Amino acid sequence: MSSLRCVVVGYASLDFKYATEPFEGPGRTTLIRRPLHDPGGDPGAVAYFARGLARNGIVADVVTWVGSDEHGEVFREDHRQFGVGVAGIEAAGSRSPTTQIFWPHQGEPLVFFDPGELDQSLTAVQRELLADAHAVIVAVGPTEATADALSVIPADAKVMWVVKADPRSVTPELAAQLAARADVVCHSGAEIEFLHRSCGLDVDKLVADGRVVVETRGARGAVLRIPDGELVIQPPEPVAAEDTTGAGDTFAAGLMARLLRRTELADAVQGGCADACALLRSRTNRG
Repeated sequence: MSSLRCVVVGYASLDFKYATEPFEGPGRTTLIRRPLHDPGGDPGAVAYFARGLARNGIVADVVTWVGSDEHGEVFREDHRQFGVGVAGIEAAGSRSPTTQIFWPHQGEPLVFFDPGELDQSLTAVQRELLADAHAVIVAVGPTEATADALSVIPADAKVMWVVKADPRSVTPELAAQLAARADVVCHSGAEIEFLHRSCGLDVDKLVADGRVVVETRGARGAVLRIPDGELVIQPPEPVAAEDTTGAGDTFAAGLMARLLRRTELADAVQGGCADACALLRSRTNRG
């Protein structure tokens, strides 16, 4: 395992996912076909980044918040089993965050997030982890804690901002701070509009200023934006899966792991695509 240590900061979640019949619309009943999660729920959100780093041999810690409840313990135990540090997972409230995700047959998911009841301020332990990191992945998280984390991260640490179109958490002011500090920016094709309109950011300017900017496009792979255009990276083997939750996060973690090992940029993007495909492939045999 590498001696490099990457910290992931952002929201926690325990995910409960279901395959359903086609969505019937508001006020009508849609049938659930079967659950897509393990008993007790699937750790999601920052967990996908942490697991992706650990699978690639990078020492990983997580800075996040759960409740002092059963869901919080499931979340922590999953990280322990993957060899991810749990000192930064603060049990700071009575109820852990959970997400209910419904995947209609051949449709877009319906997502409901319960933020739980938590104190989401950085603790002394969390600050120490961030201040000691060689690299940091900044996922969507509480606004004030994310801004506070940016002030603690060492100046020479590599920082990846993984964009999430969540205007309640990512304000224009925070987006500007993230864009100024990030070495790498990952976003989905659907998040371009959020970056432009809500955050006031120009992706082309980020590239011109020296940022590595990568756009994920699901089964169509990813686009590496370079000063003189785009480089389209095809996935090694497209995988059809009912549940694609976390594929983009797994991609970002795989990309970061390879960048930390100084893999050539296009190959690092290709490797991230391969990791996302491997995650989806593991679900095709599930249940």
